[in-house]
Amino acid sequence: MTLYEQSTANSRTSSVSLSGSDDDEGNDQVAIEEDWSHQRNRLYDREDQRQLLLDRYYRVRDCFRTDKGEPSQLVLINGKSGIGKSALAISIREDILSDGGFYISGKFVPESDNQQSHQRQPFAPYVSALNELALQISDRESLLQKIRERLAGDERDFRAEELHLLLRDLVPSMSSLLLPSDDADKAVITKSTRQKANAKTHAFTVFFRRFLNLFLSCADAPLVILLDDIQRADPDALLLLESLLLPTPPNSSETEDSNRNEYPGLVLMATCRSNEVAFRDPLSEMLRRVEDNGTQIVDIRPAKLGMDAISQMIADSTGLPSHDCHPMALLVMQETKGNALFAHQFIQSLNCRLETMEGDDLDDNLSSGGSESEEESKQSGLSNSTISDQRIARWIARQMKRLPEVAQYLLKVISCLGGQFDLLLLERTCSLSASEVQRALTICVAQTFIHYDSDQQRGEMTHDKFLEAAAALLSANTSERALFHLQLGRNLQESCASDNSIMQTYQIRIVDLMLVGKEELHNSRERENLALWCLQIGREVAMNSSFAASCAIDYFERGLELLSRRRWRDQYDLSLALTNATAELAYCQGNHSRVQTLVDEVQANAKSFMDQVQACMTSILSLGAQSEFDKAIALGQNVLEQLGHPLPRRIGLFGGIHRELSKTRKMLNGFEESDILNLKPIKNPKAKAAMTVIQILHPVFASSYPPYTVFTGSRLVRLTLQFGFSPTSAIGFALYSLTLTRLGNYGEGKIYGELAERQTEMHNCRDCEAKIFLTLGMGPTFANRPFPGVLSHLQRSHVKGLQTGDIETSMRAAACYVWIRFMSGAPLLDVKRALIESMSMCDDHGSSTSKGFVSPCDMICTALMGKTQESLSMDRVGSLCRMEPNGPKLFCTLCGFLVAGMYLNKRDFAHQVTIELYKRRKAFRDVGPFLRSHCTFWQAVVFASLGSSRKCTRRARRLLAKLLRWEACNPPIFTGKVCLVEALLDANAGRKDRALSLFEEAVRHSEKHGYIGEQALALEKAGMMLVDIASAADAITYLAKSREIYRIYGAAANVPRLDEAILLVERSIPQ
Repeated sequence: MTLYEQSTANSRTSSVSLSGSDDDEGNDQVAIEEDWSHQRNRLYDREDQRQLLLDRYYRVRDCFRTDKGEPSQLVLINGKSGIGKSALAISIREDILSDGGFYISGKFVPESDNQQSHQRQPFAPYVSALNELALQISDRESLLQKIRERLAGDERDFRAEELHLLLRDLVPSMSSLLLPSDDADKAVITKSTRQKANAKTHAFTVFFRRFLNLFLSCADAPLVILLDDIQRADPDALLLLESLLLPTPPNSSETEDSNRNEYPGLVLMATCRSNEVAFRDPLSEMLRRVEDNGTQIVDIRPAKLGMDAISQMIADSTGLPSHDCHPMALLVMQETKGNALFAHQFIQSLNCRLETMEGDDLDDNLSSGGSESEEESKQSGLSNSTISDQRIARWIARQMKRLPEVAQYLLKVISCLGGQFDLLLLERTCSLSASEVQRALTICVAQTFIHYDSDQQRGEMTHDKFLEAAAALLSANTSERALFHLQLGRNLQESCASDNSIMQTYQIRIVDLMLVGKEELHNSRERENLALWCLQIGREVAMNSSFAASCAIDYFERGLELLSRRRWRDQYDLSLALTNATAELAYCQGNHSRVQTLVDEVQANAKSFMDQVQACMTSILSLGAQSEFDKAIALGQNVLEQLGHPLPRRIGLFGGIHRELSKTRKMLNGFEESDILNLKPIKNPKAKAAMTVIQILHPVFASSYPPYTVFTGSRLVRLTLQFGFSPTSAIGFALYSLTLTRLGNYGEGKIYGELAERQTEMHNCRDCEAKIFLTLGMGPTFANRPFPGVLSHLQRSHVKGLQTGDIETSMRAAACYVWIRFMSGAPLLDVKRALIESMSMCDDHGSSTSKGFVSPCDMICTALMGKTQESLSMDRVGSLCRMEPNGPKLFCTLCGFLVAGMYLNKRDFAHQVTIELYKRRKAFRDVGPFLRSHCTFWQAVVFASLGSSRKCTRRARRLLAKLLRWEACNPPIFTGKVCLVEALLDANAGRKDRALSLFEEAVRHSEKHGYIGEQALALEKAGMMLVDIASAADAITYLAKSREIYRIYGAAANVPRLDEAILLVERSIPQ
C-alpha cells in the first residue's frame, strides 16, 4: 500500500458533519476529522514537564488538606508562540477534576484594530475564570450550599454585604448561582459615571481576593487558575495577580523569615511568551518584586519538538508506523524547526495535499515541499534555528487561501469580530445564507482553525496565529478593509432593525464594526447617527464596572471625530454632550491637560452660561485633584456668582460664621421635620447646579480653607428649604450637622444628622450615601461619646462608597475608622486587623482624583500593617523614593515609616526619615495643609524623643508652635496633642509644676472633643511623672482614671500594665 493510500484510509474512517447529517456535495471537505482534534490535544515530548505540574498540584493538595503552610508560588510556563505552552497547562485539567480539584482559566487577548469592546475589559480573563468556576460549583451541591450559607452571613457584617453587591455587578453568572433571586432588588448599584470609572479597579480587586478567600475556606480541594498569555496583561490585572502572590506578613508568634500564603489551596499558573517581554516591562518588574518578597516562581520552558516526536505525530495522523515516517519528519522539521503548532498545521496541510497526488507526484512533493519557505526565509533574513511569528502567520494564511471562497469569507468575518462569535451573530453579519454559513463553519472546524461548541452555539479561533492569519486574508488596501468592516456593520444593523432586544444585544458590535470603517462613511446623517450611538454606548460602558475607562473615552473621542468641522454650529447639542463626557472621563483617568483643553473648547463655543456649568464642575474637580485649590475655589465662586448664589469671598472668622449659621437657623425654625422630609423636588436649574457646585467645593475647602466648610453645609440647607429637595440636600444636612457638632452644639447636630439619614432612606439618595455616613461618623468624633457608634457609620460609609463607586469617600471612611480605633487606645493588633479589613482596597490603589485629598490617617498605615523592625531601613525608604519621587502618596509613606519608627522605638531611624522629609520638602508643595500638619506633629514627637539635646528640644517646640498657629483657624485637632508633648518636654527639663498644668490642659481638651485615647495617655503620663516626684496618692488617682478610660473604650490590653504600675506605687507608700 502506498503512503497516500495508507494515510487516506485512516483519515476517512471517522467523519461527521457539523449539523449532524451528511452532505453529498464536497463531503471530503466538510467532514470533521476527529483524529486531528484529538492530535491537537495530545502532548509530544512533554511528559516530564506535565508530571512536574501534577506534582506541584499534589503538593499543594496535601498541604491544603493537612492545614500545613505552603509558600506562595507561581508556575510560569515560558516559550515562543506555538511551542505548546497552553496545551501543556491544559493537559492536567482532567487529572485535577478527577481528583476532586477545581481548574479554571482565562486568556489575555492581543490588542488590535479588530478588537471588540467586550474584549477590552481590564479583568476579562479573571471574569472568564470565575464563570467557569460557577459551572464547577454548580455540580457540587454540598459546596454550593456551604458557600450560600457563608454569603448569607450576618446582615451586620459590612464585608458580606459588600461581597453580595460586587458579585451581582461583576460576575452575574456566579451571582445567579450563589445568591437568591428574590434579593435582587435589595442591592441596586448606582451607575454614576464619574464614580464608577474611579472604582472599577478597586471593586474588582477587593471582590476577587475576598471571594477567593471565601471559596477556599469552603472547598475541600485546591483551586488551579491558569492565566494564558500573561505578557498581554494590563497594569491593573498584574496588580491583582501580585496581590495574590505576595505572602502575608508573619504574626508575632511566627519567625520573621516565614512567608505564609494568604490563599492556601490556590495554585497559580501562567503562560508567557518570554521573547516578547523585556527586562523593564511591567510583568518583569512585578515578577522580580514578588520573588524578592519570598514568592516561589517555578520556571518551565518547553523545548522544541524532536525528530521522534514529529515522527510520532505523523504516525498518529496517517496510521503508519513511526519508523516509516522519518522522511516526512525530516521535511516537517526543516520547515517548522520543531514548533508544535506549526508542525501540526504543516502535517495536516501536507496530508491533505497528499490526498490529491498520485504515485511519482508524491516523491516530487516531498523533495520540493520546502523550497518556497526556504527562499522566503533567506529573503527575510531568518536563521535556520528561528521561526518568526510573522512567518508562521503567513504560512497559515496561505493554507487558508486554499479553502473554498465561502470558508475564506467566513474567516475574514470572524477576524473582524475579534475571533469570538455566536451563530446568530455570524448569520446576521455575513452576506451569506444560513446554509452557506453552516457549510463554511464546518470546513473551518474541520481544519481546526475554529473551535465551535454546538450546544452553546458559540465559537472562537483556536489560536492567536489563526486570528492573525485570518486578518491577513483581508485586503491590504486600507480603504477596502474599512469598507469591508463598514458593510458588516450595516448588515448587522439591517438584520437587527426589526427586533429591539436583538438590537440592544448587538449594538456595541454594530458600532465597533462601523467605527473601523468610519473613513468610508460619507453620508453626514449616517455619521451623526453613529456619533449619537457612540455617546450612548460610551455612557453605558463607563457605567459598567467590567469595562476600562479608556474604552468609554475612546467612544466619545471617535464620536467627536465623526462630526463635521462646523459641529458647534450644525450639531451643537451632540457636540456639547460628547465634549462634556470626554472631559469627565479624562478627569477620571487623571489626564488633567486634556480636561483643560476640552473645558476651554466648551467655554469658547457654549451658547449660554448654563451650558458651561458641567464643564466648569469637571474643571473644579480636576484642579482640586492637582491641589490647585486657589484656582478651584476661584472658579467655583465665579460659577456660583453667575448662577446667582454666591459664597462670600472673605469672611470674619467668628462674625461671618455666626451670621451664616444664624440665617440658617432662622430659616429652619419655620419648618417641621415632616415638612423637610416631604419637600418637593427642586425644579430651578440654576439652584440645582449651584448645590452641586457647592458640594464639589466642600473637599477643596476642607483641604485648604477649613472655615469655609461651615458655609457649604449651611448654604446647601438654605437652598434646599428655598427651592426644594435634591440628592445633594441630604449631604447638606449632614454637613450642617457636622458643623454644629464641631462648634459644640452636639444635641442639635445629632438631630440634623439623623434627619439626613432619614432623607437618604426616603429619597433613595444612593450616590450620596457614602458621604452622608462619613459625615455622620465624623460628627460624633467631636462629641464626648463612646466610639462604637461612630465606627458603625464609618463602616457603612466605606461599604456604600465601594458600592456606588465613590472611592474618595470610601478611602476616607476606612482611614478614619482606623484612626479612631488607634486614637481610642485600641490594641495595636486590633487596629492592624481593622486596617486590613477596612482598607484592603485603598492601600495600594490611590485613585487619580484623590491626589489632593489623601487622608492624614494614611500616615499610620505603614506602622499598622505589621512592619517589622528589619523592614524599617533607609535602603527601603530610598527604593520607595526612587519608585515615586514626589507627591502626596510618597509623603504619606514616608510619614508612615516615621510613625512606625516611633512605635517600634527606633528613634534614630525616625530621625533619619525626618531629615529625608526635610530634604524633599520642595517636592511636597502640593500636599494639603491638613496632611502636612499631621506630619509636623510627628516630627515634633521625634525631636521631643531626642530631648537630651537642647537643639532637638528647641526644634520640637518650634514645630509645636507652628501647629498652634495652624490650629487658630482650623478645628481644634492638635491642641491637646501639643499640650501633651510640651508637658513631656517640661517634665524632662525638670519643670514639674508647668508640666502637670499642661497635662491637665491636655486632659480637659481631649475630654471636651472626645479624643479618648489622648485623654487616657495624658492621665497615664501625668501619673507616672507624679510617681517620680514622690506624690504617690495623686499618681494613683491619675493612673486609676487612665485605667478606667482604657477599660471602657475598648483598650483593655493597656489595663494590666496600669494595674501593675498602681500596685507598685501602692507598695511604695509607707504604712
